[in-house]
Amino acid sequence: MKELTNSREEEVRMEYYYTTFNITDCNVIVDYNLSLLDMIKAGRYDEDKDKIIERFKIEGEGQKKVQLVLVYPHHNTITNGVVKGACETSEVHVGMRQLGLESAKIEHLLAFGSAYPDIQRQFPIVALNSIWTTKPSGFYGGTSNYCPILFCHEHKRCLGITPSWREGYGDYWGVSDRFLAVRK
Repeated sequence: MKELTNSREEEVRMEYYYTTFNITDCNVIVDYNLSLLDMIKAGRYDEDKDKIIERFKIEGEGQKKVQLVLVYPHHNTITNGVVKGACETSEVHVGMRQLGLESAKIEHLLAFGSAYPDIQRQFPIVALNSIWTTKPSGFYGGTSNYCPILFCHEHKRCLGITPSWREGYGDYWGVSDRFLAVRK
């Protein structure tokens, strides 16, 4: 198993909340010569629950060495003096931009999962820059945005999707979530 080391820790302060980002750098090769299905197969996931191939597309050619960053916001949202342990997608994006990072896409997430297969057993890893939007229907009645996620369920490595925004419900992330980013 490859080990990730915490190479740098930075802090971002904003008006109504503060978030400390722990940042871990790692390098991967994204092979755009592979289809999305082949990228998924290369990751050897125990489960692919959400029909990823039907919902996301990859863009690029050849092989590209990419410096990925695993970002862990220590979320502390302060509302009326009360500290809450969650953050919103917009807060993660703002923090990443301030650190010179860009949210990862599905091809980055799959390359990461293939290179570092056991990391997702420790915590969920989200790629916020690949979005699948549903049409209004069903129980919620509004549109929802979903992004790909690597996670562990009952000791199985899984690839799935998770809501990143739901009309009328917001987009709060839990304290265990990590976000994959690309160095610009």
